[in-house]
Amino acid sequence: MIQTVAEAIAVLDQPAGSSTEREDAIHFLHNHPSPEGAERLVAALSDDDTGVRWAAAQGLIDYGERALPPLLRALAQNAGNSNLRIGAYQVLHDNPNASIREQMVELIKALRGPGADVASMQAASKLYLSMAK
Repeated sequence: MIQTVAEAIAVLDQPAGSSTEREDAIHFLHNHPSPEGAERLVAALSDDDTGVRWAAAQGLIDYGERALPPLLRALAQNAGNSNLRIGAYQVLHDNPNASIREQMVELIKALRGPGADVASMQAASKLYLSMAK
């Protein structure tokens, strides 16, 4: 049983681990929010396992505004990763927080439109820089 954020991250860092164990680690990070947890949940959006990606997106939705800096940074650096873009779209589009959806409207469009890799990288970079001010 996972008892710390560090243990949860270690489980997620083992791609050969079972889907159930890795999803349990995501649920732990979801229930124990931390900056490290948010970073690792964003990284999990690129996972090969669909269930892990879905659980990570759901966890990030619940992190709310705290999920935005690591998500935007990841998109600005890795926008060519289609799993990351799909997960980010889920996090932003399905977010119940209207303020987040409004702030991210251009990025949400860029994540699905033509040239999504470059367009989402540019939109994420712009938003990340504006948040850093």
